[in-house]
This record gives sequence, C-alpha cells and structure tokens, in this order.
Amino acid sequence: MNIVNIFHNDEINRNGAQLVFNTHNPIFLDASLLRRDEIKFVERNEETGNSEHYALSDFRTADGIRKGEDYMNNYFVSRYGAIKNVDFAPLLENIMMEREASDNER
Repeated sequence: MNIVNIFHNDEINRNGAQLVFNTHNPIFLDASLLRRDEIKFVERNEETGNSEHYALSDFRTADGIRKGEDYMNNYFVSRYGAIKNVDFAPLLENIMMEREASDNER
C-alpha cells in the first residue's frame, strides 16, 4: 500500500511515474486507492486457453460500475469474473480411495 501511495503523491512522484504490478491480494480492489481504469483482471478463456485482460472500467452491467461500490465484495461474488470455481471433489475422492486401499493392504 505504501508503494502505491508514493506513486499517487504528487510531491514525491513529480514526474508522474507509473507503477504497474500484479497481485492476487484483493486488498487493492479499493475505490479510494485505485481508479476503475487502473484495476485490471485476467481470466482464462476455457475454449481457447488464452488469457483475456480487461479493466474494471470496461466491465458493464445494467447499472454500470459505480465509483463508490465495494469492488472487493463484488469480486468475491464473481460479479467481475476472473474467479475460477475449482471442483476439488474428484481430487479428494481419489485421496480417500488411495487411503482406503492403503489401509486394506495392511
């Protein structure tokens, strides 16, 4: 947060340097910290396998994305995409079957 704040401070960042970074930390989905056009998402296209990039400001709903919205909460309820739902059930079933097989061998 401190680094982002330094880049937003006109007295420190006199030449208007730009900071580009990526993170998985949703704490940066904060309207008071970043503008909608500064928040970018990446989502993998399931059909092509390619990554698709888009800004929060590009995302449209019936009402649009309002400046004061709770971006983090909206992200976690999958309003903006970029969250893959992973079904861990088959993996856990395989682990349980392997344990049962191992226990039966004893």
